[in-house]
Amino acid sequence: MGDRQTASFERQACTNKCIGRSVSLPPPSPNFPLGDSTDHAALDVATLQRQSPTGEANHNHRQRDCLTLYRAALKGNWREAEDIILRYPDDIIRASITEMGDTVLHIASATKHATFVKKVVGSLNGKDLAQKNKCGDTAFCIAAESGIVTIAEEMLNKNKSLILIRNSKERTPLHAAALFGHRDMVEYLLPKTPFNNLTSSQRMEMLVPFQDLLTPTEKEDMLDAFKDLTPSEKMHILVATITHDMYDITFEILEKDPTLATANNRASALRELARKPSAIGSRSQPSLWKSCLNSPIG
Repeated sequence: MGDRQTASFERQACTNKCIGRSVSLPPPSPNFPLGDSTDHAALDVATLQRQSPTGEANHNHRQRDCLTLYRAALKGNWREAEDIILRYPDDIIRASITEMGDTVLHIASATKHATFVKKVVGSLNGKDLAQKNKCGDTAFCIAAESGIVTIAEEMLNKNKSLILIRNSKERTPLHAAALFGHRDMVEYLLPKTPFNNLTSSQRMEMLVPFQDLLTPTEKEDMLDAFKDLTPSEKMHILVATITHDMYDITFEILEKDPTLATANNRASALRELARKPSAIGSRSQPSLWKSCLNSPIG
């Protein structure tokens, strides 16, 4: 499957996964106390049972509050959401409220409610922002895929390490944004994504937003998550910018890492260029294209 086809296919898959399951309410959990049998979120019952007060009545009440919170996140209704959140301080705002393990931040990021996201982020810590759903996605990755820069800014300002935490496809937020063709998001994320290998001190800096919130094991796992961009990842990002006609950004990436122009794995970039002959030599730095086109592969 070609890069353009892959991007199109995964755009639809991500829409179904990250947005579709939120906008179209999922089927009810078999344990959810049904009332009017219309629309009910598929709540993560096991999680709610662990966190809810004792007593069936309290448990059911909490589930209904989670459903209200879920709907509020879909609509971007902060006033309604805040009423629920204040009943469960330091609890429900970071709890999983769908079967896929989405938090209220995941849902609001997917449905592109920037003001709502800002309010939620203000109530969370750095560790909360790195929380993944069952698909392996952080809310920041979903924001990158949605293309709403203001949402990504809110989260990244509070936890800069989010820039290197991969999604369920093992892609960085920059790669995801490029694959979806979100120019504004790519322009925002590119200068913030380290293209050179991180030093030990830089890796430790990325732990600052987590402060003392991590156990020693969690700290080691998080450090492992801050992987340097591999040559393959860089090439995939480069190809995505060509696919979506972001040639100025393509040049910027080649300036960050000129070795990509002569890399052995640049065949996919050449194939994409072959589909766009008008792009070759049409920009201010044709020497980079010439280098990419004229150097032998392998």
